Formats: sequence, structure tokens, C-alpha cells
Amino acid sequence: MANVTVGVNPTSIVYDSTVYQIFVAAVGANEVDIVSASNNTVVGPIQVGNYALGLAYDPAKGEIFNANTNDNSVVVLLDTSESIVTTVQFPIGTYPYGLAYNSASGEILVANEGTTNLVAVISDSTNAVVANVTAGNTPQFLAYDSANSEIFATNKGSNTVSVISESAIASASPSPAASPTSSSTASPSPSPTVPEFGGATLVSLVAAILVVTVFAVAMTKKARKASV
Repeated sequence: MANVTVGVNPTSIVYDSTVYQIFVAAVGANEVDIVSASNNTVVGPIQVGNYALGLAYDPAKGEIFNANTNDNSVVVLLDTSESIVTTVQFPIGTYPYGLAYNSASGEILVANEGTTNLVAVISDSTNAVVANVTAGNTPQFLAYDSANSEIFATNKGSNTVSVISESAIASASPSPAASPTSSSTASPSPSPTVPEFGGATLVSLVAAILVVTVFAVAMTKKARKASV
């Protein structure tokens, strides 16, 4: 039907049915191109990080997640204004590659190609890395199975596909509803404070005791002489 010219080396692509737009990651241009689905024209590019590769769409918040492999970061785009919301830096993991949206937990999963056996979990409520789960050797691309709540990861280094269960993701991710629980158990009584003496303090204390002892002995002798 049509050919739409976008940035250099287009790779990943996602469709946002809310705004009727296609988002395309152009690796060679370090940008995400936006294509209107109604007239097949480029609405405009968004400059992102270095080596923009993977894409994932979060329909719950209307956000696009773009992995920038050479920056070890993920850029979060707001689909309605087509602007950058924030950039997620990875405290653990290198070369973020493929992404997938987990609708059960409301999280984005990111395959870290440069870190063996590592898939990062990004919360869509905080836009921060909240956990890391184990996959196979050199994971690259991800897919989500909503029927079974499972994530599939292709592992380039071992020629395998890892199946990651929802329970594994949940156990690795802190629960957003979790809060500190109060306990009715009485607190133990505080232990008596034992004074601590340094070297100089201890010497001064011993000297004072000796002075008091000598004085007491002298007074005792004086008292005995006076009684005689």
C-alpha cells in the first residue's frame, strides 16, 4: 500500500491504537520515528539515546519504552505529547536490547545482552528498575504470553529460549502494595548502659584512686598517733 521513509536502520516497531500511530526505533539515527497510521506519513522524530533499538508499548499509561543499547538506558516516551518523560538508567546490566510489556504486573521487561542471564524489570508506576530475573546466556529479544503470564527470552549465547514464569517475576519484584506491618509484640526493655573508658580516661581514674588511697592511709596513721 505504501512505503514510508524513516530514520537510518529502522529495527523495532510498535503500534499504539490509542493515538493511531506507529513508533519505529531507528538505530542509525538515534531516534524514534512516529508514523501516522491514518495517512502513512512521518509525524516527527524524537531524538533519544545512543543506538536506539528495542521498543515496547505500555497501554495502561500510554507510554513507549525505548532501549538505548550503548547508553545502558531506557527512554520513556509519552504517546499523547510525543515527548520524553524520563530516562531510566540501569544500576545493573549492560546493553539493553529487546523489551516486552507485562500486563499482569504492569511492568516492562528488558533483556540485557551485555550481562549474562539478566532480564531487568521496570515498574511502569515509578519508571525505575525494581528487580532482575534470570534468563539464559546473552538474552536479546522478549515476548509476553498473556494467557499463561509468561515471558519468553531468546538467548543468543546458548541457542535457547528461556521461559520465565510470572511467579519468578513477582518474587523478584517488590510488591507495590507492600507496606511495613506493625507488630503487637512488646519491645524488649533497653539494656543498661555500660560506660566505656578509653586509655587516657582509665589512667586518670587509676591515678585518682591511688591519690585517695594514699590520703586515706595517711589520715589513718595520723589518727592513731593522736590517740596515743
